[in-house]
Amino acid sequence: MIRMAEHGPVRVVTFARPEARNPLSRAVLAQLLEILREMEVSARWRGLVITGSGGVFASGADLAELAGFTPEDAAAYARLGARVLSALIHTPFPVVACVNGPAVGGALELALAAHIRLATPESFIQHPALRLGLLPAWMGARLWMQNVMGRRYRHLLFTGARITAEEALQLGVFHELHPEPRLLPRALEILNHPRR
Repeated sequence: MIRMAEHGPVRVVTFARPEARNPLSRAVLAQLLEILREMEVSARWRGLVITGSGGVFASGADLAELAGFTPEDAAAYARLGARVLSALIHTPFPVVACVNGPAVGGALELALAAHIRLATPESFIQHPALRLGLLPAWMGARLWMQNVMGRRYRHLLFTGARITAEEALQLGVFHELHPEPRLLPRALEILNHPRR
């Protein structure tokens, strides 16, 4: 469900279940957390890139998996998602999200935890949680407030509206827009730039 590649001191993690729109299942989150923990204890890494496959960044929770959750499962899943986001925020190396398509629900929260967010002009963000009877549970609201004006987040959350890449760029959600073939090279360029 996750593919990994190494470009020198930069690791690239790709969500690799495009037929299901790259859902962030328990297994995917657990694997991502394990990758982050392994990277944190090594001086080898200069950075991490997170992206999706099949023209989709990620679609948030796996709704089929979610439908079978007990209340205890749901609480554990929320805690796991929050741990992943916290690990991303506090990494000793920079994290770049290459949003190569839709970033929906928890995927938007995950992208907001990255230090730099690149996207394609065709990408969009959306948070349909309330329309599905769910609440954002991974600290996404706090991340949005830190990155974007709160009123716009309330509108996004209450309506489930799509926000285009260009609007997301103006809001500060995305830092740069590039055609998809340029996303990874640009991320590697940023991460390999000499730093003091």
